[in-house]
Amino acid sequence: IIFTSLSAEPAAEDWYGIVLASEAIANLSHCEIAYADIGISLPNAADLTTLTASHLFIHHNNDGVYAYGLSNVDIDQSVLRDNVCGVQVRNHGDRHPTVAVHDGFIYANSEYNIKVGFSYNAWNTTVIDATNNWWGTQNELEIAETIWDSQDDGNLGTVNFDPWNPMPPDDDEGPVLSNLRFNGVAVHSGDTLTQSGTLTLHAIDILSGMQRVEFYVDGELQHIDYNNDGNYRFDWDLAAIDDGSYDITIKAFDNHPNANMTEVILENIQVILTPPDVTLDLPSGWSMVSLPVNPTDKRLKAVFPNAVVVYGYEKGTGYVRILNNEELEVGKGYWILLAQATSYTIPGQPIDSYILPANEDGWAMIGGGTQPAKVVSHECNIGVIYGYTQGAGYQRVTDQLERGKGYWILLNNVAGGATISVETAY
Repeated sequence: IIFTSLSAEPAAEDWYGIVLASEAIANLSHCEIAYADIGISLPNAADLTTLTASHLFIHHNNDGVYAYGLSNVDIDQSVLRDNVCGVQVRNHGDRHPTVAVHDGFIYANSEYNIKVGFSYNAWNTTVIDATNNWWGTQNELEIAETIWDSQDDGNLGTVNFDPWNPMPPDDDEGPVLSNLRFNGVAVHSGDTLTQSGTLTLHAIDILSGMQRVEFYVDGELQHIDYNNDGNYRFDWDLAAIDDGSYDITIKAFDNHPNANMTEVILENIQVILTPPDVTLDLPSGWSMVSLPVNPTDKRLKAVFPNAVVVYGYEKGTGYVRILNNEELEVGKGYWILLAQATSYTIPGQPIDSYILPANEDGWAMIGGGTQPAKVVSHECNIGVIYGYTQGAGYQRVTDQLERGKGYWILLNNVAGGATISVETAY
């Protein structure tokens, strides 16, 4: 069971964490808990709260586990690493937690592996059981430096970590990679990239932790990322390379002495920074159209020079004629009348996405993108979408918007600040 952030680039405090209420009795096993403020919190001082857990992976939180007051905690065979503090325990006057975190792996937490605090009264007669753990080192003094307890402040309880496990975890598997994206959009072998951007991914290794991620283009190393929050990135400047086909190799290494590695290859990534001109074939008579690219020259006479007439649509006004020297807008749909069938070649930059404000309920005319696109509503509902084809008339659209076509869209329940976005349907 995984408890974690929904963010594409998660970080500590993305969510609060698991909180055990007063007098709760909880049993957890085989869970991953990540990117919270506190992974598991037992915050009640007055009433006994109990946690029994095993086989947990708790990482990238501010506190992995926080026990306060009358808490009873027993965690074994678990991994707590890459938190600010692995385990934090604190008394409340004469109410103090009973804590055992043993037979697991507590290491690589940035501030302390275990931190003991106190409120009101000293509790230096208490012992926290932290035996038989791997601490990231075999050196007793180095282990002690990662613990804040009675050795640092005589008012605090004592963390007993002797005996400790002298061997690192038995780990022969590489990191797990996920959420591979380019400019926030999932990327796969064979995809086409038309602008510079950032390749991102998420990588974790439960036992050994992450060491680095390497990015290669056609076998040549481009970037090494040593980030330790699980999020890795490579800023790829496509303007510095020629258009063509490229293979991207990603190698992720863990911190184990064997340097276990996981490799992902994106094959045949097509880079087209200078896109080809788009051709739009229109019949004689009326058609519903939109800009298939963001043109170099958006004036009507430059895009559709032989149009008899072109109309846009504005709510509250109705149809508005577009004059020859007026510019057409990306994302809007138009009616166009032609005396004869015409093939238009339109130079410009691709339209991957755009956002339009949705000011009120009712009908609007919109367009697609350069590639097949989908419509997403924000703070409003889409009632229906219609396209238009000569001979067939209006047809309801249920999947994707096509390049160069215009559409009617009905919006309902429009709230303040509502928008619709048209995005390439990869």
